[in-house]
Amino acid sequence: MYEGRLVRLRERRPDEEAPVCAKWLNDPDTARRISAGPMPITPEAERDYILKHTGDSFAVETLDGGLYIGNCSFFDVNPRARSCQVGWLIGDPAMRGKGYGSDMIITLLKFLFRQRNMLRVGLEVFAYNAEAVRLYERLGFVREAIYREHVFADGKYWDEYAYGILREEFEKRYGDR
Repeated sequence: MYEGRLVRLRERRPDEEAPVCAKWLNDPDTARRISAGPMPITPEAERDYILKHTGDSFAVETLDGGLYIGNCSFFDVNPRARSCQVGWLIGDPAMRGKGYGSDMIITLLKFLFRQRNMLRVGLEVFAYNAEAVRLYERLGFVREAIYREHVFADGKYWDEYAYGILREEFEKRYGDR
């Protein structure tokens, strides 16, 4: 369990979380943010996914009240380069825009840099997700690549951006946390 200022990253609880998470992933707006559109998923399929990713995925809950609001994970770990990719979701739309996402990201990065000894953490985001792009840049991620017309959504092709942050950059910005 890892705590930030607003959220706690804890182990996943497949039976409890799968129906909630499947509902989030089936919401068209939420799905568009992370996968370019709805991807019908059953609670059973989400439960299987959670069970398969126990070591690299966290549930996100509020410190105040312990409300389950999202998930975060790391993947594509390269032990030699000490790098990985990350993904996250604040699933409950009512909890977005309140600082939970920023705190979740900082807490996950703190874990990856300080506990897992990563040197670089990357992520990818669709160009149309301007809110996320602003968030990542505000948190210190650097745009490293543009995959031109890489995703098809809403009847047209969109660019996808690759971002990264180095441990040194993170520590300079968040070393006191």
